[in-house]
Amino acid sequence: MNKYFARKKTIAIFAAILAVLMLLSACGNVTDMTGGGNTSAPRGSSNTTNTSSEEEEEDEEGEEDSVPSSPKSKDTIKDLPVPTPITDPANHFEYEVSYINEVTITKYIGVDTAVAIPAEIDGHPVTIIGKEAFFERDDLIVVIIPEGVFRIDFRAFADCSSLISVTIPESVSIIDKSVFARCINLTDVTLPSDLHSLNESAFEDCKSIKSMTIPGSVANISWSAFRGCESLSDVTIQDGVLGIFRGAFMGCSSLESITIPKSVSNIQGGAFYSCENLKAAYFEGSALSVNIDNTFGDPFEKSHKDFTVYYKAGESGWQNTWHVYPTKQY
Repeated sequence: MNKYFARKKTIAIFAAILAVLMLLSACGNVTDMTGGGNTSAPRGSSNTTNTSSEEEEEDEEGEEDSVPSSPKSKDTIKDLPVPTPITDPANHFEYEVSYINEVTITKYIGVDTAVAIPAEIDGHPVTIIGKEAFFERDDLIVVIIPEGVFRIDFRAFADCSSLISVTIPESVSIIDKSVFARCINLTDVTLPSDLHSLNESAFEDCKSIKSMTIPGSVANISWSAFRGCESLSDVTIQDGVLGIFRGAFMGCSSLESITIPKSVSNIQGGAFYSCENLKAAYFEGSALSVNIDNTFGDPFEKSHKDFTVYYKAGESGWQNTWHVYPTKQY
């Protein structure tokens, strides 16, 4: 019996000691009996805090990872890299020298993301950016084309998906087919004022371009020249342009109005096909004949439901409707 009570007493004392230890632990003052008496926060509490901190850091890192680090996250031109002068062109370009001692750039082999093409190589002027010279270089961000270049050939810069800024000199008179096609981040580009030829699909699917002025020196805006430029909201077509061809502005969904200068005599069917927010076309000249394309219909097919044609007072041929669209004088 005495052994029974002794055992019961021992259990009670052990329980009391355990309760005291638990109380001290809850207050954060428990002594680490294995660590020489150093005071620390309860291990469970410390682990919980670290885990939460680590989770928050992981969340922050995840949020940072979700923000694109590609050039398209840049908001202003001042953020762009600045090209450095190229002193060793043979390490940056493959090129050919013509019989009249003019250079055609045939391929970019450098690694710079910002490139200023030299005006001369080996003492010979650079006059042509050749076919696919920079094709699919998705590391390029900035390109400066020098004065003296007069032609940019087929797909020279096509599919440069990180390209944001291109400087085209006034000397360029020919932009060939698909030169900048699918440069999806291209925003900073201006056409030279004496450009003569703007060929088909030149800027097709350049989804970030917001504004464009087509100089009057361009005879025709070719097929699909700006097709799929979904951010293009400000277009100026200068007087002197004669024709706007099929699909030239197809799918430019941000375009809300367009002014057709007096010089334009031909707008092909489907020229502004599926410009779903296009509400107004302002004609500065007389009424044009309506061209119907077998596939894409009239020039303004699938524009906004309230699309209206506006014409200037005193210009001939206008009636209450132009094809199926209502007209108003302005």
